[in-house]
Amino acid sequence: MTAGLLRRLSTKRRDCGTEAFGIHCGASARKRADGKESKPMAYFLLQLSYKPEAWAAMIKNPQDRSKAVESAIEKLGGKMERFWMAFGESDIVGIVEMPNNVSAAAFSMAVAAGGACQNVRTTPLLTVAEAQDAMKKAATCGYQPVTQTAKAGA
Repeated sequence: MTAGLLRRLSTKRRDCGTEAFGIHCGASARKRADGKESKPMAYFLLQLSYKPEAWAAMIKNPQDRSKAVESAIEKLGGKMERFWMAFGESDIVGIVEMPNNVSAAAFSMAVAAGGACQNVRTTPLLTVAEAQDAMKKAATCGYQPVTQTAKAGA
């Protein structure tokens, strides 16, 4: 992922109104056409591989599949940020905004159930600021690894 895209994603984020409860969702808010702000949404990384039959169909009839999935994402209340073809473990890598985990999971389930894709993975993304907040909370949560509890009881 380019540094510019990461910088743009991290600067678009804002609190989703749950900060008082210790939850920082890393959502982004957008202005709608009527000038009002839309509900904040979180970013997700999508990764998947095509099955051989899907590759055969696309070689026979090349197409931009990101256009085909954009309406499904929007129907679930999301927005497609960008999709890339990739070499390696995943054939497609994409960034989407979704209103919640349920919508992100629903999209992944629909793609996996379609039969053309395999190894469909959806990963919630955190900004660097959110990760730092998580690190601070981790430092104060009181968890003790088994290696420390074993030493204390010896």
